[in-house]
Amino acid sequence: MASTARSIVVCRLSSLGDVILATTVLSPLREKYPQADIHVVSDDAFADVFKDHPANISFFGYRRDMKSWELEDIRRAIIRASDNREPDLVIDLQNNRRSAKLLLSFKKKPRTLKKYHLKKFIDVHTSFDACKNLPHVVERYAAVAGVHPDRVALPNSTPEVTLNIPESQHVIGLCLGAGHYTKRWPFSSFLELADELTSRGKYVVLLGGRAEQTDSDRLRERAQQPEFIINGTQLDLLRSFSVVRQCDHIVCNDSAIAHMASAYNVPTSVLFGSTVPRFGFTPWNSEFSVIETSNLPCRPCTHYGRARCPKEHFRCMREITVDQVVQSVLQP
Repeated sequence: MASTARSIVVCRLSSLGDVILATTVLSPLREKYPQADIHVVSDDAFADVFKDHPANISFFGYRRDMKSWELEDIRRAIIRASDNREPDLVIDLQNNRRSAKLLLSFKKKPRTLKKYHLKKFIDVHTSFDACKNLPHVVERYAAVAGVHPDRVALPNSTPEVTLNIPESQHVIGLCLGAGHYTKRWPFSSFLELADELTSRGKYVVLLGGRAEQTDSDRLRERAQQPEFIINGTQLDLLRSFSVVRQCDHIVCNDSAIAHMASAYNVPTSVLFGSTVPRFGFTPWNSEFSVIETSNLPCRPCTHYGRARCPKEHFRCMREITVDQVVQSVLQP
C-alpha cells in the first residue's frame, strides 16, 4: 500500500505549537506518496500555518463548537477533494476524543499518536524520571506517519512588516505568554530583562497574540527606554511570522513562539517552569538553549501546565534570573 496511497488525511487540531511541529511530516509524506492528495485538518485559526506549504496540501478548518453534521461536512469535503475517494491513510496526531469523533466515519482506521500518558504520570507524581528517554514529539509524529521527519516548515512568503530599526542593530524578541500560568516567567522578570537589553543598545520586539497584548502594552509603558521597544502582539499570524524571522534571538516560555523561531532558524532561549524538556516539546532541529531551575523536588508538577503553583512558591520560574537569560542571549 505504501507508495500507492492516493488520499491522506493528517489531523492535528491544537494547540498552535503542536500544530506547527506537525508540519515536519508533510513534505516527507509528499516525497513518499508523490501522487497522493494530502488533506490537513486543524483549527480554523491556524490556517496560515499551512499557507503555500511546499507539500501542496489542502486545508480543512475545524472549530471546537462544530456540530456532528458540520464534522460530517468536513469528511465529505475531503472525500470530494480526492475524486470521491475514501482516504487510504488517516494519521491522527491529536489522538483525543475530538479527533476520534472527527475521523470516526472514514473507512480506514486512523494511525494514532502514542502519548505516553503512564510515563508522564509517573514522572509527575513520583521521583522517577520515567520520560528520560522519551522520543521528541516530532519523532513520534513521524513514526505515526511512517516517514523520517523534516524541518519545521512555515510560510516563506509573508506580508512585509517594517520594524523601523536600523539594520546594524540587534533585535531581540520577547514573548511573555504561554498557555498556562505555571509556564510563564514573571512579568517583573521580563520587564527587568527588557530594561537590561535596551541598556545594552538592543532593540526589543514583543511577540505573541491577543493573550499577550495587555501585558506587552504594560511592559512598554513601564520600561526605562520604551523607544527601543516595539509591541508586535497586535499582528495576525502571518505578520507574526514576518516579525519572528527578523529577530536575531528570541526569549520565550515553553510555547508556540519557540517553534516558530525554529522554522526561521532564529536562536532561542526557552524558559521551562512546571514542565521539563524531557517531555519532548523543545524546538526541533534548530539552535536553542534551555533555561530552567534544576533539582527542585516538586518539578515537574504537570506535563501541560497549571493555573497556579500547587506549592504556592513558584520557585521553578521565580528562581530563573535575568542574568542567566542575558548570558544566554548574548553568548557568541
